[in-house]
Parts: sequence; structure tokens; C-alpha cells
Amino acid sequence: MKTISEQRIKDCLAILNKRDNEKQIVKERLEKLSFHLLRLLDEIEEFSRVVYCKNAAACWLDDDVLKILAGSIRWNGKSIEKDTYFSKPSPASQHIVGRSSNGWTKWKNIHHKTMKELRHLDSA
Repeated sequence: MKTISEQRIKDCLAILNKRDNEKQIVKERLEKLSFHLLRLLDEIEEFSRVVYCKNAAACWLDDDVLKILAGSIRWNGKSIEKDTYFSKPSPASQHIVGRSSNGWTKWKNIHHKTMKELRHLDSA
């Protein structure tokens, strides 16, 4: 026959084991949540650098690379299916406008600030 102390120890161990399982579940959920939060933060950061030229939207990446976002521009009635990258803003704006243009002044954010103005703000 078990003593009361032995039974309490077994009960406590059972509770601890149960809590360990709960901790593992919580840990796994937190890991998934942190992964989703990091992706969301990346998307927010990317969205904060979206610029527009004519009927196209692009994301201004590091090193002045522009990624014209898929579906944001239409050529001959068809939208672009995949993201298109340009190493500098001027070739990207020339692609959109169809003629020579200064991408630093042509691409603007939602507050109508040009990339030239935004670049100046980043360096200040």
C-alpha cells in the first residue's frame, strides 16, 4: 500500500509532466507565432518602401534596386505575372513610361515624395 506522501509525489510528477507537455505546446505555438510575426514585419518594411510610377507599383529594395510588383502594370491588356527587378530607378521608370525619364523623380510614395527626397531623408 502506498503512503500519502508517495501518492502526493506521484500526483506532483503527473502534474509536472502534464505541464511539460503544455509548455512544449506553448513553445511550439510561440515559435510559429514568431515566424509569422517576422514575415509580417518583413512585409510591413517592404510595404513602407513601395513607390509608384504611372500605373505601376514597385518596392524600393536595398542598393537602389526596384522590384516592380507583379500584377501592378499592364502591357497590351495583360498584367505582369512575376516581379521584375531593375538595378536603378531610372531604367525602371523608362520601362513603365516608355521613354527616357529620371526615376529618382518619377517614382513617388503614397505621400507624393520622390525617391530623391526619400533617399535624402534616409541619409539624414
